[in-house]
Amino acid sequence: MINEVIKPRKIVAYIRVSTDQQDIGKQRETLVHYSKRAGLMITRFVGIEISATKGLVERKLEFFNEFKEGDILI
Repeated sequence: MINEVIKPRKIVAYIRVSTDQQDIGKQRETLVHYSKRAGLMITRFVGIEISATKGLVERKLEFFNEFKEGDILI
């Protein structure tokens, strides 16, 4: 349809560190390189520092609720 407005999909890069040995900056760099190779443009980064012993529900990742069909999580 000619009058249809196409809304770009959301591409969220999720970074989680749970130990002192993990580095958010290095993970972000890796995700940027991956997305470029895949032809994707990241629209949002979500970085979380949390214990590895907590489950997904306990992390309270509210940003998952914002996802619509066609959005991508890296």
